[in-house]
Amino acid sequence: MQKTDFKKYLKSLYVLSAKHFAIVDVPKMNFINIDGAGIPEGLAFAEAVSWLYSINYPLKFLSKQILQKDYFVSPLERLWCADDMFAYTEGRKEDWLWSMMIMQPD
Repeated sequence: MQKTDFKKYLKSLYVLSAKHFAIVDVPKMNFINIDGAGIPEGLAFAEAVSWLYSINYPLKFLSKQILQKDYFVSPLERLWCADDMFAYTEGRKEDWLWSMMIMQPD
């Protein structure tokens, strides 16, 4: 059984230059995500990461067992924002809002 690596399949999205900007076309994709608030080093953040992986690995193994399709679990992705954007420049991590997600195959 072949194992799909979405980082290779979607290389233009996951391997970008640190020196140059790039415009990429992002295809429609499925994600499991969780939203939260607070410092990246906090308990809520750690629990969210744990929850995402505790959902993703059983899905991967079910896909392999039932659908005969195996794949590598995609990397964790994070989005950050804040109601007050000065929270970034002033280092107020407790005011940060985040969404964490892992891409899911169809």
